Amino acid sequence: MNKKRANLREADNGQDTHTVAREQTRILYMQAPVSNIAVIVIATLFYGILSSRVESSLIGYWAVALYLTALFRLLLWYRRYKTPEWLSNSAWMNLYIFACALIGISWSMIYPLIYIASNFSITQCRWHCCPVNSLSLLGRGLG
Repeated sequence: MNKKRANLREADNGQDTHTVAREQTRILYMQAPVSNIAVIVIATLFYGILSSRVESSLIGYWAVALYLTALFRLLLWYRRYKTPEWLSNSAWMNLYIFACALIGISWSMIYPLIYIASNFSITQCRWHCCPVNSLSLLGRGLG
């Protein structure tokens, strides 16, 4: 009798693990369209602002890298949406996490371009365009 209970408990744990992995993957992919469109819009805004201030063609490569990694994440989302059985939940999750790492690396590549430019107006734009900083400056001005 105890052996049956142990086997049932073990089966339940395996099923729970599978259910948790499936739910984690579903939640991870659920936000993909909105977050990737946001990446594309924000990268376009940054490119528009910085291309006239940073004297380097590397800013274009940076924007293209962001567009491509966001497109890669969108393609993963679409493929999972159409054929979720194509890969296991852990494989879908690992692919998307890898793509998120690529997005992070792409975003981080803008810092050296700004730093090398040593353009004070970029630093001011970064400071004043941030909503939190703008609100704190507004609060100081009102007080």
